Amino acid sequence: MSNFCKFFILFIAFYIIQSSAMDKDENSTQGLPKEVVDTVTKNKSLRDKVISENPVLFNKVSAAMFKHDPIGINFEDNTDEYDPEAGTVIPRLPSCKSADDVVTVLHEEFNYWFGADTAGNRSRYKELGTEIWSIWQNNEP
Repeated sequence: MSNFCKFFILFIAFYIIQSSAMDKDENSTQGLPKEVVDTVTKNKSLRDKVISENPVLFNKVSAAMFKHDPIGINFEDNTDEYDPEAGTVIPRLPSCKSADDVVTVLHEEFNYWFGADTAGNRSRYKELGTEIWSIWQNNEP
């Protein structure tokens, strides 16, 4: 399956699971592969935990991603577009020792979320990595 297909399936699953109009019963995810539902549910749980532990940090990292827009999905009014990625990047920040480490984390996570072709070259994340490193260094526990 191509990276685009995987991304599209994850996107649709995420939308269905996140939809406020969705019923909470088992039929709401009917027809989606179990692995997709499990992945989206796990990522949402992780993001919810990150938000509850440090909402200010989460908002700053997500806003930085939106501002730098490494994937080109900033359409001005969709400011939460990078929330899923922020939710998987933030838990990895404690292992980072430099802005370059953050660039590596960003590149890995964007490869995970969007596939290598869409994520592009590691250099695409340099400015964003520097900003997130600064945010992380100034983060109050």
